[in-house]
Formats: sequence, C-alpha cells, structure tokens
Amino acid sequence: MAEKKSKNNILLVRPFIKEYVNSQSADSFESSIGLIPPLNLVYLASALEKANIKVKIFDCEANKTEGQFISFLKKEKPAIVGISIITTNFHGALYTARLVKKILPKTPIICGGTHMMIFPKETLSYREFDFGLIGEAEEPLVQFILNFKKGAQTYPKIPGLIWKNKNKIKINKNIGFNQDLDKLPYPAYHLLDLSAYRMPNSADNIVSLFLSRGCPYHCGFCYRNPILQKVRFKSIDHALAEISYLVEKFHIKSINFVDETISLKKDYFLKFCERLAAKKLGVSWQSPTRVTAIDEEVVKAAKKAGCHTFRFGIESGSNKILKKINKGITIDQSEKAIRLCQKYGIKTVGYFIIGYLEENEETIRETINFAKKLNTDYAAFFPATPMPQTDLCHECEEKKLITKDYWKNFVLGKDKKPLPFIYPNAGEWVSRAYHEFYFSPKYIFRQARTLDFYRNFGKNLSTAKNLLVMKFKRS
Repeated sequence: MAEKKSKNNILLVRPFIKEYVNSQSADSFESSIGLIPPLNLVYLASALEKANIKVKIFDCEANKTEGQFISFLKKEKPAIVGISIITTNFHGALYTARLVKKILPKTPIICGGTHMMIFPKETLSYREFDFGLIGEAEEPLVQFILNFKKGAQTYPKIPGLIWKNKNKIKINKNIGFNQDLDKLPYPAYHLLDLSAYRMPNSADNIVSLFLSRGCPYHCGFCYRNPILQKVRFKSIDHALAEISYLVEKFHIKSINFVDETISLKKDYFLKFCERLAAKKLGVSWQSPTRVTAIDEEVVKAAKKAGCHTFRFGIESGSNKILKKINKGITIDQSEKAIRLCQKYGIKTVGYFIIGYLEENEETIRETINFAKKLNTDYAAFFPATPMPQTDLCHECEEKKLITKDYWKNFVLGKDKKPLPFIYPNAGEWVSRAYHEFYFSPKYIFRQARTLDFYRNFGKNLSTAKNLLVMKFKRS
C-alpha cells in the first residue's frame, strides 16, 4: 500500500531577478546565454518526494511575470516556501519573498544557497525570511519539513538550520553535507516545463546534471566553504542509471554537466565515458573542466561518449596574472588543451577575466590577444569582481578599492550602489574584447564553414546585435 502524502506541502522557488547590479556581466551578454534548469531545486524536490512530501517548483526566471507567480500562490497555498538565494541577486530573492508574504502572510519561508554560508544572520534579519539552511540541503530540508510542526525543540538537531528564537538568530554549527551522492534520488525534472530551458550550442530538451560535487582548488575570485571543497563522486552505475532514466522519461537529447572539473579523476572519467558510449543513448553533452585535467586520452574518450563542448576557465593571457589569481595553470597549458579539443572536434568555450588586481593595459591586451589566438568556439569576458569572502575581495578591502563591509551593507540594503571596477574602464575593455573576438574575420570565416552557423543564423544575428550594443550596469 502506498504511503499517504504529507500535508506539509512545500513550494521551491528560483526568485525573480531584481537589482542584479553586481553580476559584473553586461545585460546584452546575459540575454544571449539562455536559461538552464534550477538543478539545486530539482534535487531538493526529489529528496522531498522520496520522503512522501508534496512539492512543487516555480521558476520565476522561466515564468517571468509576477501575475503568474501570484496566481500560482493563491491556487496552491503552500504550507512552506523555500527560496534559493545568490548574493548578487539577494534583493531579487527578498522581492520574491515579499510577494509570498503579501499573498500568504503566515506561510514560513526557508532560504538556502551558497549565500547562506556567508550572510546567514543578515538574511534572517529580514522579517520575510523565517528559516535558512547552510550547506547541501537535501536531507536537512526533509528533516525540517517533517519536524516543523513539532516546534523549536527539534531545530538544534537539523544540520545547518538557521532560525529565530526570541529575537535571536540561532545557527547550527554542523552543515548539510552529502558524503554518498548515490543516496540522492534522481532529480525531479517532472516538476519543470523543460521546453523553457535552452543553451547555445545545445539541442532542445536539455537538463543539467553532475557526476561530482566539490572543488579542491582555491582561485582568488571564488568562494569555497572548506567543508564543501571535498570532492565526492557518484558511482558510475548510479550516474549511468540516472542518465538512462532521464532519456527514457523525458526524451532528453542534451546534458549540461555542472561539475567544477568533470575530468578531475581521470580513471573514473575514462570508465564513465567508455560505459556511456557503450549504452548508445544518443545524448550529447557539454561540461566544464580544467586545462590541466585533460590529455589526448581524455579528449578522445569524451568525444566518443558524446561530448560536444568543453568549457575552460582560462582567465588570462598573462602568466603573471594567472599566478596572482592562484589559478595553478599556465598559458601554455591552456593552449595545449584547446588544441587537443580542436584536433578531435570538440568545441570549446573560454572564460576570461579582465582587470584583475595588478593588471595593466599590457596584461589586458595579452588576454584579448591570447583569446583571439586560441580561437575557441565561444569566449566570455568578465570584469574582475570581488565577490564576498574571496581572496580578491579581502585584498580589495585592504587596498581600499571597496569598502570593508560593502557586501554586508549590500545585503542589508544600506548600500546598493554597484561595485566599482577594480581596473579603470574595465567595462570598456570587456566590450572591446567581445568585439575583437567575435567580429574578427578569422572567427567569422571559421564559423561560416560550419553547418550550425546556418542552422542558428537568426539566433547568431540576435547575439551579434547584443554584443554590438553591450552595456554594463555601471555609472
């Protein structure tokens, strides 16, 4: 006999984007990169469903209008709402929470995401947010929902829970952490309209997945919680069963892996590719990896298994700046990786940073020239951004390039002004980089020789227009 569903139905929400001023990315670029499914929410939802908790997802980025969201809230009347937060869009999350409270004033809101590791007390200082979770929240969220009606006496036992007790904010020291990724149920993609999601250079019916969680590196621009730096892998059996399920259930044609470095563990990756290729599922895929984590054997195996694109954080064309970033790579290693992919017909995306600390016009020019020399299929350029609790942020504070409590004040609503560029006119340099890369005769000629160029001609024209009018959210 099937178990009855819990009455504690929950709604998981990816919030509206509002005042996204510190993404350090131009509006025109963001409008060209598509929309990927909220992978964190579909895994949370699957954990809740496994515990027989009724759950639905509303993706404000996909559904767009406030009217749709308000109508959904009125119809569903969830007992609890969960909102995912990233710091750069904190005020979008707050705006979304206020919409919830306007329609359902007594409904508690619990929030999660990396943001909660950095600003838990600041976030719960707002009356709209009642609870929070720090860390990987699949199991802690289930515990919270099942024990919610029992009251505060159960809260200290829930990993990573943040709650309010007599005007004081309590934070549990241990955080959510999944040691065994095979225990995670398959993502609940049936709760999304998959037709709303797409990425450049990928077939429709795309989903996101991961083979691993965690990153052992410590780049200066990236925040890493020490506990979550530990890299864990799904078993290959579990990963392949998950992919097979998604192909059969949703007829997916393309996978966007979001692992930090998918080929980090070479033996594991080669075995995964061999077995994926043998299954002949007809699925193509793309993923991030690291220029030091591929060689000819890895690239050949990936191609045979359906990989069409690797994404690389190349960051700079200057070894001096790469050392400053603490990237742990060289420009020679980047070039070797790109050439290997080109040799075996795997497309490449290169990510580059403009205007890092100690940059000057010469090093910026080296980066732009290096990007053009590499001739990756796609390139993305971003002004260096001192995100909270990163080495870059700490050094910028020491050098008084940003105020010491900028991000705390940003979350508290005391300072919503955009961050200044670290390097003067970095936005102009980024625009120049895009123009020089995408409108070079060499790049256009190379793309014009591919069938995809003509299949996506209208989309390419729209993207080109966006790049020509690129503007940053800076004064």
